[in-house]
Amino acid sequence: MRSRVVSLLMLMIFVTGCGVFFESWMNAHDPIIDYDPMTPTPTPTIRIEQAPYSLEVTVEPEHPRVGDVITLNYRVINMGIPVYTITLTPGGALRMYYGAAQPTITAPLENSLVEVLDLSTLAQGALQMRALAAGTLEIQIYASGEVQQTAYNPQGTPTYAFYFTGVSETVEIVISE
Repeated sequence: MRSRVVSLLMLMIFVTGCGVFFESWMNAHDPIIDYDPMTPTPTPTIRIEQAPYSLEVTVEPEHPRVGDVITLNYRVINMGIPVYTITLTPGGALRMYYGAAQPTITAPLENSLVEVLDLSTLAQGALQMRALAAGTLEIQIYASGEVQQTAYNPQGTPTYAFYFTGVSETVEIVISE
């Protein structure tokens, strides 16, 4: 019993000595964590940049007549892997996938105003048609694709993100006699 009491006393002296040593050591050094719960944490500022994307569409000739070959040129700016959907009103719709040799015809090309001449030029951003009759042809071009967005953290280090979006333009072509 006596040995247990002596062991217990020695353990108490050792623990007390360690506590005194640790306390004096802590007072001699800077605190490891300087946290004050009353001080608000600043919110980091992140700057986001995105290159503007758009769809450019031109029609040649500007004022076509019956019998003329009409060329519709289109291209997207700052958008990768584009998929184009072209809708002709009246009649027909085409979808051109990135890298495809031929389009997918999503609605029959039954148009009384124009005849589509060559579908192979769609991949290069051109649609050629011959004007068959006078009237107003409406063409809607929708392009969807990948857009890059750059985010800068507070230190100025960029990170990049990609997402898919779309843009469309509607062109009205008046074909005269």
